[in-house]
Amino acid sequence: MAIENTFSPNYAVHPGEYLGELLEYSRMEQVELAVRLNITPKHVSNMVNGKVAVTAKTALALEYVFPDRPARYWLGLQDAYDLFEARRDLLDFGNERANSKKWLESFDMDVLERAGYLPVLGSQEGMQEHTSSLLKFFGCSSIEAWNRIYGTVALRKTGGHWDERGSLLLAWLRKGQVDASERVQSLPRFDRRAFGRSLPRIKRLSQRSDGTVVRDMQRQCAEVGVMLSIQDPLPDMDAASAAFWLRNTPCVQVSKGLQTNDELWLDFAREAAYVLKGKTYEVSLNGEEWRLAPVESVEEWLIPWSHCLAFASKEDFSIRAVRDFAVEEGVHPGIVVGMLQRAKLVAEKSPLNELKSRIEYGIVEL
Repeated sequence: MAIENTFSPNYAVHPGEYLGELLEYSRMEQVELAVRLNITPKHVSNMVNGKVAVTAKTALALEYVFPDRPARYWLGLQDAYDLFEARRDLLDFGNERANSKKWLESFDMDVLERAGYLPVLGSQEGMQEHTSSLLKFFGCSSIEAWNRIYGTVALRKTGGHWDERGSLLLAWLRKGQVDASERVQSLPRFDRRAFGRSLPRIKRLSQRSDGTVVRDMQRQCAEVGVMLSIQDPLPDMDAASAAFWLRNTPCVQVSKGLQTNDELWLDFAREAAYVLKGKTYEVSLNGEEWRLAPVESVEEWLIPWSHCLAFASKEDFSIRAVRDFAVEEGVHPGIVVGMLQRAKLVAEKSPLNELKSRIEYGIVEL
């Protein structure tokens, strides 16, 4: 969605300007007002010319001189002016208009608004309003701050640049962070060793294909202080997974766009391995391009890569052979198929796909 430069005021009126107009209307000289306020004429002049703020003490004094203008009137004008100036300085909009435009154009604002991620802004709203809306969603005070937190995630995953497709993943990640922020409060303290010990138990769930698997995965993760979040994908967004930390609690986030059990388990295995590495406060974000990435050591706790290579070396990819290998490894045969496909040892369109099962996502979120 292109953001047009519709009218957006880039100025604010200092209360001193209103005071100057009131003095002219009242036919009162600044010197006289200074006497009535018991302040110096220079201070009145600086106030009228917008060089000093109207303080609470001055606003109260002005209320005595102009009873129809209560103190809250002057303080309201000053607050509005200060807020505008602070927002302008925060966004540095005058100097960063081109940067803001480029940044905004990398997001599909229509998609984010339709998904309810952002409030729907009218066509009369300009670039500054859209920039503010997006920054508030990401919880960042400036584009520079956003780049420090999220820009590096995108750059790391897309080879040095990012676009609307990458920004959909980032927005999806951020939505998960927001949704998980309250739910993590109910989890026990994260225990890294306990999580590592729990993975063999969680792995046993991978042998099942019933509708309670995801719920049981969430429950077992929660018992050791790990949030497993299932997040709806954005329209046209690739299937994705992520891992991030909310203070000391790790969160693994997977998309409902993962349709088959191999997609769910291999993505979960990657993010669980990331959590075990202990990179607190860093972010893992994996989209469709990671289906083409090497899988060595990524899913070690699920299926050791050396075992996978030993199986592949036999060059027997029959349904029976895959099933027997899955029994040996203690996983569902569909997961074996998915791992072989990610390693490009088996074609994406293969008769082995019949071994995969569809994922049923429950409504339970711990």
